[in-house]
Amino acid sequence: MNAITGPRSRRPSRYRKSDTISPSTSRYQGLTSAIHDAQNLCWKLALVLAGHASPALLDTYQAERRPADERNAQRSLENAAGHFAIGAALALSPENTPGQNMAQLRRMRSGRPRGGSPG
Repeated sequence: MNAITGPRSRRPSRYRKSDTISPSTSRYQGLTSAIHDAQNLCWKLALVLAGHASPALLDTYQAERRPADERNAQRSLENAAGHFAIGAALALSPENTPGQNMAQLRRMRSGRPRGGSPG
């Protein structure tokens, strides 16, 4: 657990157990990680199923993908936290109506000071 992510997301302790392979399963896994996981697993499975590689090749999947998946998940959460900071800096708030937030964005884009007249 850390300040940004809260409780650790649930991931399998092992990606491969016997004849079963579990792609990484993080609540915060993005599409990019999922595509990379599938690509990594597909070429390995193709070689093993064609008899060009030992099933031991599949054991490399976790060592290769887990660090990247964890890094990507952490970065996604940091980016999300950054969006909250940006919203606060722009004086946007979930307490405001969508119209109030849009008016604030328009005011900032116009360069008018807060409370300034439209022109």
